[in-house]
Amino acid sequence: MIASETGAKPCTIQYWRTNLLQFQSMNHPPLAALGRRRKLTQDDKEVLKEILLQHGWMMQDEMAAWLVNERGVEVSQSTVSRLLKEEGWSRQKLARISWT
Repeated sequence: MIASETGAKPCTIQYWRTNLLQFQSMNHPPLAALGRRRKLTQDDKEVLKEILLQHGWMMQDEMAAWLVNERGVEVSQSTVSRLLKEEGWSRQKLARISWT
């Protein structure tokens, strides 16, 4: 009945049914992670945070340059900006933490 309504072949209907039961979606989930792999590892983020807490605040382009020189990770200023926003870091928050 579904095949006649949709115009799909019975094997396609069976594929959709199986996927709905297993994955709650008509499509099979991707086997690998989608998108580009992140350049900054969790260790890079932790070290950058420690440097900011110890030595005060750096500008975003200085952070990117520091990452290239010290960690060998080449990132743009916008990547650093996104990192700061994702982590919820700001000058005020890091200044309060570094004084305690």
